[in-house]
Amino acid sequence: PEGTLAKILVLDQFPRVIFRGSKKAFSFDDQALFEAATLAKNKELLNLYAPIEQFFVGICLQHSEQLHYQEMGLNIAFHIKATAPSTIGEFFFSLKGYPNEHHDVILRFGRFPSRNAALGRISTAEEEEWMASPECPAWAKSQAVTPTKPEALKGEESQKDSKKEVPKLYGSVKSYGRHALICTNDSATSWPSHVENGTDFIGLLNEHISNEVKLSLCEKVNSSTSYTDVIVYPDAMVYHVTNDNISAFGKFLSTPAGAESITNCPIPHDPLPFEKLVLVCAHVSRDKRCGRAGPQIITEMKRQLQNLDVPESQVTVMGVSHIGGHAYAGTLIVYPSSDWYGYVTAKGVSIASILEAIQKNAVYEKCHRGCANLPTW
Repeated sequence: PEGTLAKILVLDQFPRVIFRGSKKAFSFDDQALFEAATLAKNKELLNLYAPIEQFFVGICLQHSEQLHYQEMGLNIAFHIKATAPSTIGEFFFSLKGYPNEHHDVILRFGRFPSRNAALGRISTAEEEEWMASPECPAWAKSQAVTPTKPEALKGEESQKDSKKEVPKLYGSVKSYGRHALICTNDSATSWPSHVENGTDFIGLLNEHISNEVKLSLCEKVNSSTSYTDVIVYPDAMVYHVTNDNISAFGKFLSTPAGAESITNCPIPHDPLPFEKLVLVCAHVSRDKRCGRAGPQIITEMKRQLQNLDVPESQVTVMGVSHIGGHAYAGTLIVYPSSDWYGYVTAKGVSIASILEAIQKNAVYEKCHRGCANLPTW
């Protein structure tokens, strides 16, 4: 047991002190988390350790930006409270911010904003405001501090920094003519990293479309086992496609969108059962940032819509595969307006403001990436 605990301390605690303010401070986290999670999943093993040792196992887990590790860390905290002498449990829970503070930051932002500079990530306006506020805890502020560099390195680093370009949010949307969303009975967690390269339905369809067509998977169950539902914008239709007519459907998608082309389309189709659709990128195998932020955004959007008594027939929210611009995670598209948003977080004002804009047929400019300007008729 002592060897495992020593490994956790060396891999988790030491780098955070030695390399504070740099990317290397977090470079051993995966190894530390593996050891800590192994103990967290086995209470018999965990109970071989004293409460103070269990405490550091839990802290290691709460250093992760992944929510399931955060929850493991919380479980260890409450395990200590339930099994240790009351004075020890009370002491740990008297520590400022323990045990919920790390967990709450991940729940709000989907990551630790204090690590953004060290990891080369761009902070959102909301994150910057939080880091500058009294609400930001001391441990987060200490991570954001850049350590003093030797004079010989300062000139070198300043030259590198001057070459870095900060991604611009507005204007980051690439044009396209149609967006085809293939309904799948699978969740986003099971999608491969490049869904369009497979030999299944989406891979076959990809062989028959032009570059003007954006192709994605979406988390919506098919309405029948005899065909695949494909939601298409700007058509605002759901097409029922089989392997027999997939070539004709691909040819149809590659023609300019319009009312006449839809009327003459040989593929069976129906109007969508909802007025507006919010697509949230949740493609974890393509990019962990969206895989982490997406499900949280979807859950929070659905919760707020339910509280506002907005039925799914008016606004539907679902996960979607890679749409482009993971650097702006969380990312989402609103149809039929084809407005794109970035730097959306599950907590804070962005979701409420976006939902308000959607209902008013307006735009929330603070997180707006731009509009695809799909054809209308």
